[in-house]
Amino acid sequence: MDREREVVPRRVPDHYAVGGELRKPPMQADGGLVTAEVEELIAQRESSFYLARQPILKYSKRDGCWYKVYEELLLRARNDSQMFPACFVYWTNADQRRRFSEYQLIVAETLLKEDPDCPIHVNFWIPDLLDEALKAKVIDYCQRCPSIWIELTEFQKNSDKPCFPTMLENRERLVVLAQELKAKGVKLSLDDVNDHNGDKYPYNYEFALQIAEFVDEIKLDIKMLVMIYEKLPDIPDAARIFKFAPDAIPPQDRNDIVRRLQTFLSEIWTKYPNMLICLEHSIQSKALFEKFPGLNVFDDARISIQGGETWNWAKICGPRPPGP
Repeated sequence: MDREREVVPRRVPDHYAVGGELRKPPMQADGGLVTAEVEELIAQRESSFYLARQPILKYSKRDGCWYKVYEELLLRARNDSQMFPACFVYWTNADQRRRFSEYQLIVAETLLKEDPDCPIHVNFWIPDLLDEALKAKVIDYCQRCPSIWIELTEFQKNSDKPCFPTMLENRERLVVLAQELKAKGVKLSLDDVNDHNGDKYPYNYEFALQIAEFVDEIKLDIKMLVMIYEKLPDIPDAARIFKFAPDAIPPQDRNDIVRRLQTFLSEIWTKYPNMLICLEHSIQSKALFEKFPGLNVFDDARISIQGGETWNWAKICGPRPPGP
């Protein structure tokens, strides 16, 4: 795939045509077809799914340009939407997800041989990563290729039967796991941190502070950033996905979100001054960043953003930055 933007594969499989199985809601799709298409992907053959490489950008004050600092592997439906295929999580069981995760590690290692200066982030569900065999493979890959980072996501499935995932429940196991991986030299990123729903959400600020000792990066959730910056991301169907108008959020609600995030960042950077922060939002405007000066990617080299100014996620990318 193109190194500068997430490019949608040109051919759309017949399964996504009108009336096709993969046009149906996940629970109505043919589960056998879904899992067969996953197997085709794992075997590195043409599939109804593909891995996209989303670039993460930093700004260089030295030359006023944006530079790509790493790429994140993301599963996508091969249907011109650039969206995650929900049928994947509905129909796959733990064994297939683990083999898919190992496939992602193989892809990451291959990409690093082509471009060793561009780290690759790979997403993992925690219950899958607790599997001893898969955990050993992750450690092996990350020790061989230190530029592979593991992103700890907030989802789990309580059953191997077809169903949608739920939020992670046993966070204490994750702290122990993160400590073990960190000790083995694995670089970790905590995905989708968001305090908007308090204790109802597993990766809230309290937990992020609890696990921060063992992670290298914290990614702030896009839904929270939409409320702070009062702007939808530049992605397909953003209005339908987020189901609210950012500028319709009551000022007192936004002010509370901003206040709590300011407190969190102050605590994190007081304890861990080098903690990296990634904003999961496609914003590159100085005017927008003025809405929250404490997270100004133009002034702070610890901060990066995902995506860019186009719904292809990345408009401006290049080699490693010359410096802050």
